[in-house]
Amino acid sequence: MRRLGVPAEQVDDAVQEVFLAAARRLAEFEGRAALSTWLFAIALRVVQRLRRNEHRHRRRVEALGAAGPPSSIEPHRHTEAADTLHRLLDLLDDDKRIVFVLVELEGFTAPEIADMLGVKLPTVYTRLRAARLRLEQALGREETAS
Repeated sequence: MRRLGVPAEQVDDAVQEVFLAAARRLAEFEGRAALSTWLFAIALRVVQRLRRNEHRHRRRVEALGAAGPPSSIEPHRHTEAADTLHRLLDLLDDDKRIVFVLVELEGFTAPEIADMLGVKLPTVYTRLRAARLRLEQALGREETAS
């Protein structure tokens, strides 16, 4: 959940939402895909909703002239590598981020992802290629700046 963009302080709540949704919809599971794929699809919807709500909240705070997010939302500090990973993932739009995380960090195959997201297989490959290129460019700029 964290790799998909859920703030660290909201991960436990997001995971709970996924399993509550899965429990409610378990009777609808038809077995056409692996259970892990079905659960990940539910997780993606939860993450997208949370990220969308967070974006809306930020816009409201900015509209009120606030200097930044409330201090209670300040994320917990993790290792430097995890912070770098999350900062880099934040550079990607949601479509590219989801595909990149599913392939590179969660180990799903492109056909599984296409099925999970309801998109064509070439779309998955295009998003993955674009995400990798964006991250390589960002890393190149960081190395040049160091």
